[in-house]
Amino acid sequence: MRNSDITPGLQEYLTSIYRLKKSGKKEIRIGDLARERNVRLPSVTGAMKRLAKMNLVKYSRYGSIELTEDGERIAEVLDRIERDFYSFLVNFLGVPEDEAREEACHVEHGVNVETAKRLVAFMDYLNKCLPEEERRRIKEYIEERADLKCST
Repeated sequence: MRNSDITPGLQEYLTSIYRLKKSGKKEIRIGDLARERNVRLPSVTGAMKRLAKMNLVKYSRYGSIELTEDGERIAEVLDRIERDFYSFLVNFLGVPEDEAREEACHVEHGVNVETAKRLVAFMDYLNKCLPEEERRRIKEYIEERADLKCST
């Protein structure tokens, strides 16, 4: 199965499970995901059934939900893409945090995972290999250019 076979909605469920687990939640249930995603219980149940068929979660009715090895791998990549892209938008491009959070989510689900991995690697390079002064100059340049009116 390719990551692109998983709909953005199902990707959101995977990352929600992953983040709940990372936050220290020992046992994740349907109600936890419904609250986290602000959706109704039947929506979560349907999504878990689909993810279980894809072998991305272990789920039983009235039981807890766990990511499989493949599910965790995919969720970890999706989470990293969103976090890194958010950081890039805020710290490098100067995008306001609320907008950056929404845009990072769009990128997480709207770009092929392999392309996103390359974007993350590029952003990582910029953060680790460029001196602070150079990163500051690039950010200033981008902010100046962003203020220009586009001509048609």
